[in-house]
Amino acid sequence: TLDTVVARIDTGGRGHADLLDYAAPLKKVYVANRNDGFMTAIDAVTNTVVGRIDGLGGALEQPRYNPADGMVYLSGNADNVLYQVDPGSDTLVNTFPIEDACHPNGLAINPETNQALLACSNRQRPHTVIWDLNSQKIASVIEESGCGDGAVYVAKKDRFFFAASGFSGGPVLGIFGGNPVRFLTNVPTQRTGSWVEYDETHDLVYVPAIQDGKPALVSFPLPAV
Repeated sequence: TLDTVVARIDTGGRGHADLLDYAAPLKKVYVANRNDGFMTAIDAVTNTVVGRIDGLGGALEQPRYNPADGMVYLSGNADNVLYQVDPGSDTLVNTFPIEDACHPNGLAINPETNQALLACSNRQRPHTVIWDLNSQKIASVIEESGCGDGAVYVAKKDRFFFAASGFSGGPVLGIFGGNPVRFLTNVPTQRTGSWVEYDETHDLVYVPAIQDGKPALVSFPLPAV
């Protein structure tokens, strides 16, 4: 089955299925039906829809499975909230208002500290929110980087990466780490650099770009900070 489509799964939405995450202990994929107000649970073994979490708001963004508490979290941009879903029953457990004008896109979690980075989309005030998943409250607000899309956490390096392509000083990759989470540095990228991934084998960071009118990647070693 290498390099072949093995299944095509209809989530039942009218719009597009957007961002996703994998809950390894349950072998489930969670997909945000961004503008349809629900999230889909898919069995990764049988490639079938096994759950649907309804009653969510608009502009659903990044689902993330948190092994620390066994819950799935989903960022809600339009309603400026964080949803908590029980993946055992695929039901909505809580909706946490974010008491800050964040309107998160990306979401990344450090399960060791139970801290999350919310990738705020606020263009008038670019910033980043660190969320405490124990107290379900804002732990800190960081002004040195923000306004972007994708965010990931790399446990091997204890680093959060936030692709802040709309930052007021120009597109950057914001790098954060430590406990409590603190801002470490910004690396200039491109205005198309809305996502980020880290290659542990070669110690390289990758951000999407446009080169001569064609899709490309910006890559650089992880800065020493």
